[in-house]
Amino acid sequence: MEEIFNPASVGVTFTVLLKMGIGVVLGGAIGFEREIHGRPAGLRTHMLVALGVVLFTVVSASYAGSDPTRISAQVVTGIGFLGAGTILRMGAEIKGLTSAASIWATAAISMAVGRGGPYFLVATISTALAVITLFYVDKFEKKFRPITAPAELKLTLEKRSDLHDLIEKLNYEGIEIKGVRIVQSGAQVEVALQVSGSSSAAMAIACALPGSQNVYWV
Repeated sequence: MEEIFNPASVGVTFTVLLKMGIGVVLGGAIGFEREIHGRPAGLRTHMLVALGVVLFTVVSASYAGSDPTRISAQVVTGIGFLGAGTILRMGAEIKGLTSAASIWATAAISMAVGRGGPYFLVATISTALAVITLFYVDKFEKKFRPITAPAELKLTLEKRSDLHDLIEKLNYEGIEIKGVRIVQSGAQVEVALQVSGSSSAAMAIACALPGSQNVYWV
């Protein structure tokens, strides 16, 4: 107990706690931006990542004769696996890459906080740049991103249940369905699908579907 409360230990404890607090605040700033956009890796995830990385960095440097770079390398590897868990593949579309990158950046910022000294300023500026990139660059991208005009894919199906199979195959290939319209329903079903994506891929999928006929674009 005396080792805990002697002046030297109290100073070290205060420094570590301060670094932990700064790391959590900076990680939370990035996580808050992810949270308000409804991403799965949000405020709590980024705060916990920051807290863990700061502790790993500080503790690894405290052992006499230890090589802090070994722990740092393991932290980077572990964060890579954690970030990979936020990435989802939905057909041809990949989601979660930005959240994975934000976790990666949070880990790097937290390592800078754990290093201390002049790196506190580096970590603060890095956090500001990360938030600006996530929030404002996203708006810039949406403003200037080219918009693909939807087109109608028309075809005749032998039965209505084939429509479900067609939509499922199109979604798997990353072709977005904007709307479905039943043109004629009888012995055969004539449908029109408003889609956005590769016209050649959509045509190929529709033509390959068993029971499909008269496939064409409007």
